[in-house]
Amino acid sequence: MRKQMFVKSALETVTQLATALERAEKLMATWFARGYSQGNANQFADTDLQDFGLSVSDLQNIMYLLDSFSKYMRGQDAPKANFVESLAKYRNDM
Repeated sequence: MRKQMFVKSALETVTQLATALERAEKLMATWFARGYSQGNANQFADTDLQDFGLSVSDLQNIMYLLDSFSKYMRGQDAPKANFVESLAKYRNDM
């Protein structure tokens, strides 16, 4: 029974990673397609993010994390950064 629970948990985790990758890549595509990044016509301002308790810098850090995750998962050159603090700071399930 424990082995079955372990395998089930491993499969669920892989599914969550795959879903996270798909969502990260969709968000990155939207980020660029809509011109949300710094210096573009539709860039975010701090006022756009105040309801979330975020700054533009925070959102840029989140997008950097998502881009790095995508690159890492695809075997591309990805930053060798420690994103644990960012994950802890920005997660909204706690």
